[in-house]
Amino acid sequence: MPNTAILFIGFLAIAWYYYCIIYIGFLHPVAQDGSQAFREFVKLSIPALSGTLATFVGMVLCLKPLETLNGVPAVTMFGWAACLAYVVSLILAVYAWSKNGDRTDPVIIGLAKLLLGLFGGALAVALNVTAK
Repeated sequence: MPNTAILFIGFLAIAWYYYCIIYIGFLHPVAQDGSQAFREFVKLSIPALSGTLATFVGMVLCLKPLETLNGVPAVTMFGWAACLAYVVSLILAVYAWSKNGDRTDPVIIGLAKLLLGLFGGALAVALNVTAK
């Protein structure tokens, strides 16, 4: 039961993260009257959750070579899904930035720029992986 509850909360966190990106990136790229407190909460949610996901993706990038060398499953299916969700969220942020241009909220621009860090991290790991 505790594992189910944790997975459920994790799913809710990722769903909320996507809602926040869509809310700030597409539905309300510019602040509107009367929505400032909620908008700030949504804006704070994006870096908090993306930071958690980015940390986990970095860990997975480091564990993947170990998994293939030792044959030990180091990452769960939910973990792989979270990694994919993070990568897709960065691409979604880039799309929102390209769609909204200068009207894009800085939190979305910051999220989009993290795609470069992901590329750099994955490339560093890929350059260090040896074939079996």
